[in-house]
Amino acid sequence: MNIEVVVCTKDRPEKLEACVPRFKEQIPFDTFTVYEGSKFPSKDVIEKLEPLGVNFQYVHGKLFGAVRKAALVNSQADYVAMVDDDIFLSKDWFKGLMREFKDPDVVAVSSRLIYTGHPVLESLYKGNTRTSGGSGGAAIYKRKAIVDLGNFSDEIHRGEDMELELRIQAAGKKWRKSQSVYALHPVESLREFLQRPKANVVGWNYIMRYSQHKWRFIGKRVASTFLMPIYYFWKTGDPRTAAVWFIYKWRALSSFLSGEYER
Repeated sequence: MNIEVVVCTKDRPEKLEACVPRFKEQIPFDTFTVYEGSKFPSKDVIEKLEPLGVNFQYVHGKLFGAVRKAALVNSQADYVAMVDDDIFLSKDWFKGLMREFKDPDVVAVSSRLIYTGHPVLESLYKGNTRTSGGSGGAAIYKRKAIVDLGNFSDEIHRGEDMELELRIQAAGKKWRKSQSVYALHPVESLREFLQRPKANVVGWNYIMRYSQHKWRFIGKRVASTFLMPIYYFWKTGDPRTAAVWFIYKWRALSSFLSGEYER
């Protein structure tokens, strides 16, 4: 079994320099590749990391979907562990995700993704016990299976994981979310977190225009906005988690419907 670690990064040399040693220690690998999207990559960081066996691919100007697609096309590995530079992995993250591939229909696995930086956010995301819902920034892919299913779309900047998951499900395959391990995603503040939807919904436009599964997609978004706050209140007992979830999802939905989002 051959494993490649792929780190996607842009304009965050300090995060890149810090994350590579972490991931090299936490994930067994045969090759390690950084997809660097910065216009002016840090020469100092590159000079520090290349002697450690890190390969660099320079992808300035490419959309997230195109970068993830290229990472899978360029790889020769059986499995690709793709992790963004601002992610912190829990102990045994790799083992926990790989166990899910015992199901032959599983072609991609993510872990729980817990946003940190505010106690309400942590409580909210720790309360998410769903086993579906892919996150492209901390996942392992069965490479050939994903490529055969059409791979990531190179026309989506954000939401590329949601669009791919729709096609995986339509093909009768699974993108599993493991509950046995987790990844931490720090944010500066609750306010910064609630600003994220305006950037995150940019991929919705592509899905609604071109996807054959758009009504399933929009149905899930509506249900998530109006039903999931009840679920999170039940799971956490804290009405603030329900309020934060509703505000976050409502901002995403209203930003898309009004067209007022980052393109």
